[in-house]
Amino acid sequence: MHVQKSKERQCTIFLFAEGLAGLVRQSVKANLLSGIKVGSKEVEVSFLQFADDTLFFYEESWSKMVTMKSILRGFELASGLKINFHKSKLAGINVQSNNLLCYSKGLNCNQMGTPFKYLGLEVGGNSRKKSFWEPVVNKLKTRLSVWKGRFLSMAGKICVIKSVFTAIPLFYLSVFKASESVYKSIISIQRRFLWGWGKEKIPISWVSWENLCKPKEEGGLGLKDIRKFNFAILAKWRWRFMSQERGKWKDVLESKYGVELEGLHLPVKYQSWWWRDIVKMCMEGGGDGWFQEEVRWKLGRGDKVRFWEDVRIGDSSLKSLFHRLFSLSVNQVQKVEDVGEWEGTYWRWRLEWRRDRFEWETELEENLLDYILRANVNKNISDIRVWGEEELDKYSVNIAYNHLAKRPGATHHYAFEYLWKAKAFPNMLMTAWRPFLNRIPTRVWSLCLKWLGFLFVQHNDIRDHFVSFHIAQASSKQNLVLKGVWDAIVRCIWDQRNSILFKQGVVDAEEIL
Repeated sequence: MHVQKSKERQCTIFLFAEGLAGLVRQSVKANLLSGIKVGSKEVEVSFLQFADDTLFFYEESWSKMVTMKSILRGFELASGLKINFHKSKLAGINVQSNNLLCYSKGLNCNQMGTPFKYLGLEVGGNSRKKSFWEPVVNKLKTRLSVWKGRFLSMAGKICVIKSVFTAIPLFYLSVFKASESVYKSIISIQRRFLWGWGKEKIPISWVSWENLCKPKEEGGLGLKDIRKFNFAILAKWRWRFMSQERGKWKDVLESKYGVELEGLHLPVKYQSWWWRDIVKMCMEGGGDGWFQEEVRWKLGRGDKVRFWEDVRIGDSSLKSLFHRLFSLSVNQVQKVEDVGEWEGTYWRWRLEWRRDRFEWETELEENLLDYILRANVNKNISDIRVWGEEELDKYSVNIAYNHLAKRPGATHHYAFEYLWKAKAFPNMLMTAWRPFLNRIPTRVWSLCLKWLGFLFVQHNDIRDHFVSFHIAQASSKQNLVLKGVWDAIVRCIWDQRNSILFKQGVVDAEEIL
């Protein structure tokens, strides 16, 4: 049952919300009301509450309905607030329609079916269907319609794309994994808005979307790849499940899947599609998956960290670095606290082997001891999981996205770094960025250099040509201004080109200056 309280006296609504929750808990304790029980541990869920929206869950029974009616009426009398029964709705799962009708009349509220909206999300829908994402796609189409970009520069369009992308689909993407068709639809809307220039026909994309999503230092514009961003923000649920955080949602997952807090591999049987998507998504990238590569341990007393598999040197575990010694070890699955002991305030390692080592194996053992002596075992704190090379105690979506977006062997041309630091207007920088992928005429530049009062050999490559606008005796700020002049000239070349094409202008290099 979905109950919505009226907006009167909102200043006290949060104070009395806990009172309503207390009434429900007392009713459950007295067996007057029973919620739904989930999983082998029979975790009971009787209500969910957020601000002035409350969801109640209870078994089908006329007595339970009467108890619910009494709770709501008692809450009204005690708090002075009013329950808006006309906006409240009742839904049944595996409940006969005539019984549901009687319950709704008894509560004086309307009926609703599944799926339904709660806090802006569709509850009970199938996120694998394209129709599930239609509200998000339609909003993007409205905000990024082609005609709205008619009077915006390219720099302005990039800002709009980033702001709209961050605002509209973020809530859905943080809970559900979108399908490939949804990814393509959203990219198509963004691409059409960027290159459309107010035309309804399919525009020409002068730069591929993959290159646009590259970092600015690699020649892109720093746009988000929606698929990788969806993976990065959705993986936060996996991190929260692995962390020490407690909550009803976590109790439900552990009860349903039979997974303890430390469990990382869930049984496939009876998994929901939501959890299957999260597990499958985190396993992409080969090996244990990209997610597991970023999860690390911060060593404390060694009560959770496995010695051979979790203790890392750089990006590699002791098991992979010293595989020969691992095969000889007696304590292959033991934790750090089991392979050593405290002697006062000093920690001493006790490694046990199945047989005596050969001479060349003894050298490996000495190297291993040199590595593990650097580990700081602290008996006063417990082992905790950390995220990324920075060893953050909280999950970082940016670090996860950068890990997914990194390209092996990607080249960083220093010309792009200078370009975005140049002292010039954004539309000039955007205009200068496009020719970096092609050639430019040199007659205009000869006149420009003559006007500036210095000459040098001009490069054919546009990026080297941009970097060559540099005076060794000048300060860094003066050189950035000089590169801004370069950007302004490129913008003037572009304006002259448009004048020739659309206003029957005449080709004149001096006119640009």
